[in-house]
Formats: sequence, structure tokens, C-alpha cells
Amino acid sequence: MASKDKIFLDTDVALDHLADRQPFAEYAHRLFALAETGGLIACLSSLSFGNLYYILRKLRGHDDALALLRKLKLLVRVSAVSEAEIHFVFRLATGHCDRRVFEQTLADTLVWLWRGYYAN
Repeated sequence: MASKDKIFLDTDVALDHLADRQPFAEYAHRLFALAETGGLIACLSSLSFGNLYYILRKLRGHDDALALLRKLKLLVRVSAVSEAEIHFVFRLATGHCDRRVFEQTLADTLVWLWRGYYAN
């Protein structure tokens, strides 16, 4: 069985879909339709849910915001963001890094790598 494409969605893409924001809503709807039918795996940061609730509550009210987020949760894999991921970004995912940041995060990054975490 071939592996499915996995995408990490920006919060704005999820908001375009949930709030039908133009002109990008159609593209976002297509991505979520693919996720719903199993054509791809959509991932979203756990932080996005709080940010989306804040914006959707202002646009649609508390109850509608929660209903939309419950539906969204069924379509995406939630990626937690912890200190380890932040260290990983500082160390490996940047083309340059401040020397002090590099030195402060190197040990934690190595431990994280030894535990088997690698960027895909």
C-alpha cells in the first residue's frame, strides 16, 4: 500500500475553510475534501485550535465555533507542540542559528534525536 501524502496546515488555511474566507476558501475546501475522503493526511498544530476558537467565536459565536472545531478535529491529526519541537527547529530546521541558541539547544536536540524523532 502506497503511503498517503501528509501535509501540515497553517492555521490560516483551516480558517479559510471553516469561515469560508475568500479568495482562498475554495483551495482550502479542496484540501479538506481530500482529507475527508482519505486522499491525504492533514495535520494541524494543537495551538491552532485555540487560535481558531478565538477568531471563530468572534465571527460565529461560542456554540458555532465549538461545533466547527469538533468537525475539524475529525479531519486532522493534531500535532502537539512542546519544548522539544521548538529546540528541534532551532537546531536543525534553520539554515542559520544564533550561536547562543545553538549552544543552549544542542544537548536537548541530541536527546530528542536519540529518542527517534526525525523531521519528515
